[in-house]
Amino acid sequence: RVDGLGFPNHFMARFVDGEGEWLIDPFHNAVVAAWEAEEYLASVVGRRMTLTQELFEPVTARDMALRILNNLRSAYFMRSEVDRLLDVLRLQAVMVPENPHLWRDRAVLHFRQEAWEEAAHDLRRYFSLLGALPHLFPDDVQSAFDLSPLDSEDRKLVAMHRRITHVLNHLN
Repeated sequence: RVDGLGFPNHFMARFVDGEGEWLIDPFHNAVVAAWEAEEYLASVVGRRMTLTQELFEPVTARDMALRILNNLRSAYFMRSEVDRLLDVLRLQAVMVPENPHLWRDRAVLHFRQEAWEEAAHDLRRYFSLLGALPHLFPDDVQSAFDLSPLDSEDRKLVAMHRRITHVLNHLN
């Protein structure tokens, strides 16, 4: 049996046989004994860490998929592969629809691609998850709500939504 283990900053697999418990590092083509894990991981990630017993618990298939998607997301972001990045964000949003940051990131990317409808949808979802959807309403409607202040980044997103609304009104 092989289990996935989600160590901080590094994923490994555990294999148990008659001779012991082994950790397989598919990224560095290494196999180490479980008792060597702390020292090995320190050499790989560049810092010492204390490994608790819970880190040796197998990750679920869902957690493994999310971790793979996070790794792909980072890689596509670093390489500016926007279409692939959006594909990953779409999959993440299906798996974790309650994560507002996924919707925010999608909105910004859609905005940069001038995909106005998609950007507007993602911004509405983001602000809805924050409990701040009324911030996107027209000014005369906002006055009916007791709105908490937004941070500067979210104020920029509100301005982005207004620009999108303006563009869509002119297109339709």
